[in-house]
Amino acid sequence: YVTRANPGEVEIHPHWADYMSVQSGEASLHTGGTVTGNRDTGGGEMRGGTLAGGNTVTLKPGDFVAVPAGLPHLMTPKGKITYLIFKVRQ
Repeated sequence: YVTRANPGEVEIHPHWADYMSVQSGEASLHTGGTVTGNRDTGGGEMRGGTLAGGNTVTLKPGDFVAVPAGLPHLMTPKGKITYLIFKVRQ
């Protein structure tokens, strides 16, 4: 389980898909769009920068979301959120 209270960074990982199940709390999940100013953090992952365009959904307890490999995404908690996450190599 992961518990977060602070915004994350924009992430892109072309070979890993994220599967998340929200246990408690809420967050905005922004996916897609165009990323600028990110950096290579190793392990085939890019982080940081800004994300423009795309879609935003609100995640709540009981929600399950799949973020396909290569899709830019950014999670911003609304308070504190706890979720179970699986990363699967694609």
